[in-house]
Amino acid sequence: MKHILVAALSAVCAAAPVVSCRPAPPEGEEIAVLETSMGAMAFELFPEDAPKTVAQFKDLVRNGFYDGKDFYRVVRGHVIQTGGGDAPKLPPEFNARPHVFGTLGLGRTGDEWSGDSEFYVCVAARPYLDGRYTVFGRLIEGAGVLERIAAVPVEEVWEGPGRMAMHKPIEPIVIERARMKARGGSEIRKDERFPLIHGLVVRYFFKGAAAAERFYGRVLGLPRVEPGLFRLSEAAFLRVEPLSGAGADADAPKTATLSFVTDEIDGWYDYLKSQGLEMRSELGDATRHPTRGFVAVDPEGYLLEFERFLDHPQNSRLLDALAGVKPVGPGGEGGTERPRELGIKANILWLYYEDLEAARLFAVDKLSAGLLVDQGFAQVMTTSSSGFIGLVDGAEGLHPYTSRKAVRIDLLTDDPAAWAPILARRGVPVEEENGLPVFRDAGGYLFRFAERVRSTFFEKK
Repeated sequence: MKHILVAALSAVCAAAPVVSCRPAPPEGEEIAVLETSMGAMAFELFPEDAPKTVAQFKDLVRNGFYDGKDFYRVVRGHVIQTGGGDAPKLPPEFNARPHVFGTLGLGRTGDEWSGDSEFYVCVAARPYLDGRYTVFGRLIEGAGVLERIAAVPVEEVWEGPGRMAMHKPIEPIVIERARMKARGGSEIRKDERFPLIHGLVVRYFFKGAAAAERFYGRVLGLPRVEPGLFRLSEAAFLRVEPLSGAGADADAPKTATLSFVTDEIDGWYDYLKSQGLEMRSELGDATRHPTRGFVAVDPEGYLLEFERFLDHPQNSRLLDALAGVKPVGPGGEGGTERPRELGIKANILWLYYEDLEAARLFAVDKLSAGLLVDQGFAQVMTTSSSGFIGLVDGAEGLHPYTSRKAVRIDLLTDDPAAWAPILARRGVPVEEENGLPVFRDAGGYLFRFAERVRSTFFEKK
C-alpha cells in the first residue's frame, strides 16, 4: 500500500487554501467523475503537465479499477486517499501545479518512481508538497462532497514498516463508480468555486498615519504600491490607515505581531539599531524553537519580529514552501538607507488566542488552511505563497489575548464574493463591507476577502 508521505501532519493556504480560478475545461474535453457513497465529485485532468499519469488514470477508470475501492485514509486538514493494487509504475511528472483544496495528485512512497494507482485529493493548502509529487488534476464540481468526506470520524490504524497512522474512516467511504465523461452539462450538483487566495494585506491603524508611512517607506524601506500600501514580501502587504473614520479602537492593545522572515537576520539587526529603533528583545537564538531573531517596535507600539527559521525538522515544511520564493528588496523611490542585500522572504502575522485549538480548527475547517510549523504554543498556517497567519497561545506569546483588536486582515483573491457562500456553508456568519465578505475567526479577529492587489510585480509573473 502506497502512502503520499513517509511522515505527514494531519493539519491545516492559503494559501492558500483553495481551488484555482482557472477557466473551465473546453466543451468536449474529458473529465473524471467519482460517484461515492457520500456524493459525486468531478475532476479536470492536466495531460499537458502529467501525460503518462493522466493516460494511465483514464485507462484505470475506464476498466473499472476504482469501482468499489474505499478512501482508506482521511486526514483532517490534509488529504483523502484511495487506490492501491496492481498497476504499472509511473515516472515522476512533478510540475508547478500548487497543492491547494481540491488538488488531485499521485500517491507514492519515498521512491519517486513508486507511483501507480493510488491518488490523493487535498482538503487544505499543502505548499511543502509542491514540486515533489505529481499533480494531475483538480476538483471542479463536488466541493461540498469533499468537505463532508474530509470531516468523517476516523480511527488511527498503524500500518507499514514506518508505523504510519492511516486515519481510516469508521464507516467506509466507497467509490461506487468511476467514469470518464465529456465536459458538457453537469450531471451532479455544482458547488461554489474556491478562488485561490493570492496574498494578504495587514491593516494597521495609526494616530499619525503620515508619520507611519514615512517610517515604513524610509526606515524599513518597504516598496510603495500606492499611497498607504506597502509590499512586505512576494504576496504580503501592509496598509497604513488613519484611526479617524476607520472605526478602529484608538486605545485597543496592539494584538498582533508582524514577522519578517529573512536570511539576513544579523544585517537587519545592525541596520535597525543604526536607525535608532527601540528593541523589545535583542538578537539571539530562541530557546523554545529553532529560530534566530529579534523584536523591534514601530513608532506607535506595533511589534516587528525579524526571524530566521533555522534548518531543523520542525521548520522543514515552511522552508520547503519558501524554497522558490524570491526575497523582496528595498523600494526604489529613494529616501531609504536600507541596504539592498537586506531582503524579506515572507511574513507571518502572529495573532493571539484564548483557545489555540479552536483557532487551529477554524483555520483548517473554515478556510482550508494548512499547518506549516508547529511550535506547540504557536503555529504557522498557510494563506499564500509568502504571507502566513500565525496562531499563538495568548498566555505564552508576546501579547495576551484580548477581545479588543487593533488590526484587520484582508485575504486577497480574484473573486471575493465567491467566498461568502463557501463560508456560509461551513457555518461561518458572514457580513458585508463595501460589497466584500467580512467574518470573524475563532478569536474575534476581523477578516475580509478583497480584490487581489494588481501591480507590475504580479503582471511579470
